[in-house]
Parts: sequence; structure tokens; C-alpha cells
Amino acid sequence: MTTLYRDGHPMEVHAAQVDADGLLYGGLHNNESRAILLDAAGNAEPILPLLGDKAKVIGWHETRKVRINRKNASLTFYTGEKKSSKKVSIDVGKDVDFRNRLFDAIQAQTGWAPSEKAHNPITAALAPGFWLALSGAFGWFLVDIARTQAAGGQTASPSGRARLLYSLADLLGPTGSMIASGLVFVLVLIWFLRRVANPPVFVTLKP
Repeated sequence: MTTLYRDGHPMEVHAAQVDADGLLYGGLHNNESRAILLDAAGNAEPILPLLGDKAKVIGWHETRKVRINRKNASLTFYTGEKKSSKKVSIDVGKDVDFRNRLFDAIQAQTGWAPSEKAHNPITAALAPGFWLALSGAFGWFLVDIARTQAAGGQTASPSGRARLLYSLADLLGPTGSMIASGLVFVLVLIWFLRRVANPPVFVTLKP
């Protein structure tokens, strides 16, 4: 069993425990609890009773892969079957050193071999480029529907998912639709530009 901890803000500490069953991660936010948690971590004692329902518990039996990006402090678990996979992110702030030590502890405990994939600007642009195009198309349709409804031009009653789009356009109106879709487009564009400027380098552990 490996226990790691890091200091957060004043009176805050986060701890991670890696053992044969999985990963346990959580934090406490006052001086008394912090002291107890640090004592348990230092003595390699189980920390789950201290964290309670504030803890994230991830079992190796349900983990499909563990991934980090060397360009930031991300640590993400993919659990469940591939078609219904869930992502669980471990928030370590910007503490890359702690994330790396935790990743190394996971690798040592599981014995899973790491694989590394470095993206170039072109491959890094694929996913955000898709969402950029999709957000642009969605915004155009939303604004067009809003303008048509405002002008009294809707003749058919939409059904299914289209009804939600028409309801949203009616709620926001032409101006609101332009602002909302514009904000979404700008946010995706920022993601696109950042990813292209700093392509990710993923390291993945798999069973």
C-alpha cells in the first residue's frame, strides 16, 4: 500500500492511497482533520474512515485505462465497458509532481505497462476541430430558427429532438440565440487554439 499526500490551501490536505484493490483519493479541510490525516498517511494506515463520503474510490477491476497528459496535471480514469465507459478525473490542482508520483505508484501497484502518444498540431486539432464545426453549425441553425419564428414563418410543428431546438430558439429569440451560440463557438475556438498551440502528450496505463 502506498499513501501520498499534498497540501492544498491553508488548513487543507489531499491524500491518495494505492493498494491491491484500487485508488482512494480525497481531502479534508480543517486543522484537526488535517493533522489526523497526515498522521494516518505517515503511518501507512487506511484513510477511507477519515475521508468518508468525500473520497473517490476506484477499483482496478473496473478500470479500463488510466491516462495522464504530460503537458498539464491531469489524471483520468476510464472505467466500465468501452461502450459505456465513464471518465473519472482526479483533481490535483496544478501539482504535476504529485500527479506524477501518484501515476508511478499506480503503475508499480498494477504492473500495467505504459504507452506514450505525442500528438502533433494536426492530430491535436481533430477533436476540437470537429466540435468547432459542430458548434458553428448548431449556432447557425439556432439563429435561423429563431429568426424564422420571430417573423412568424414556422408552419410545421416539430417533433422529437427538433422540438427542443425550436423551444430553445423561441426562448432565447434571435439576439439571445446569436449571443449564446457565439459564446459557445468562442469557447470551443479557445480550446481548439490552445490544443493546437500545445499538443498533448498522453501516457496511458492499460491492464
